[in-house]
Amino acid sequence: MHVFDTYANPGGLCCLCSHSTNSYLAYPSDKKPGWVEKVDLFNTEKPSVKIEAHDNPVSCMAMSNDGTKLATASTKGTLIRVFETEGGTLLHELRRGANSANIFCINFNKQASKLCVSSDHGTVHVFMLDSPEKNSRSSLANATFLPKYFQSKWSSFKFEVNNHSKFICAFSQNLDQHSIIALCSDGTYYKYLLDNANDTKSCQLESCTKFLELGSR
Repeated sequence: MHVFDTYANPGGLCCLCSHSTNSYLAYPSDKKPGWVEKVDLFNTEKPSVKIEAHDNPVSCMAMSNDGTKLATASTKGTLIRVFETEGGTLLHELRRGANSANIFCINFNKQASKLCVSSDHGTVHVFMLDSPEKNSRSSLANATFLPKYFQSKWSSFKFEVNNHSKFICAFSQNLDQHSIIALCSDGTYYKYLLDNANDTKSCQLESCTKFLELGSR
């Protein structure tokens, strides 16, 4: 059995990749709030990779299917950062919004070319990782004299889940992977279709099902 020390972690935050060639574990580092460590469970004698992810404590994280990418959010919830796990290099800094939020969930699609994020604002944001130019940016992004905020990469798609309960989101495992699934704590299932045809970014609710009846006791 392996034991790894973490920073204060009351929610038991960690993520695991059980890929056939990459068996990685990531968790909040005990070195400093906002840091993350990644260890190779195939070789625990190998030094861990320490990543300075955020200034505030990490609140949510996810690893890609093959374990090569790690996405993190802090308790502030405005930025999502994506790192490569081999050395901890920052690949993407993505802006969810300007106001603080409690991030419920982060998920990559199977190819790690897209990322979806849900929060207590009742929204899902979808970012393009393989084609970052498809993400939204301010018209003032190239003005170097303005604060870094104006250079932010915003989501390519954003839509609201019409449900007031906590929910998680993930990409459909269909071959096209152009749909997002949202599962809510009240037992409701939503499926949304993303449409990027002709450079028009829209999202439509395809189905909504109550898969679990939660009666009062």
